Amino acid sequence: MKLFCTGIILFILAPAASGFATDYAPTFPDDIVGYAKEEPESFYLGDEGLWDYLDGGADKFIDAGATACAVAYYQKGDDEFCLVVLSCKEGGKKVLANTYEDYETGTVGETGSIGDGSIVFSRGNYMVMLTAYTENSRKDLLAIAKAVDKEIQM
Repeated sequence: MKLFCTGIILFILAPAASGFATDYAPTFPDDIVGYAKEEPESFYLGDEGLWDYLDGGADKFIDAGATACAVAYYQKGDDEFCLVVLSCKEGGKKVLANTYEDYETGTVGETGSIGDGSIVFSRGNYMVMLTAYTENSRKDLLAIAKAVDKEIQM
């Protein structure tokens, strides 16, 4: 499966490390809708990695089947957003249903939730979380989400 124009990095982990033979984490494009990636994405693999990133909230993601997480920050001038993609062994829709109460078939992805300054959606084995940090990036968030969703489907 191809994710974004740069492909997928395949991580082969020892079963003892994560409980799974393989985990997938995406690499992200350098530019999304005019926003440039600030630095290389960070990867959090297996239960321990998810706990490192998600801190006190990792259990609901792990229980729903999340196996890896990739995070990147994008900026255009003073405007910034954060892109988080969770790889889910049983599908992003299940993780979304177990972690967000108000989700529905949305404008983006298979299911999703759009809030003030954030969009969460599922597509295949991925759950995507986008958070805007400025007013302008909030205005661009739906276009950003649609661009990310389109890349996931490639």
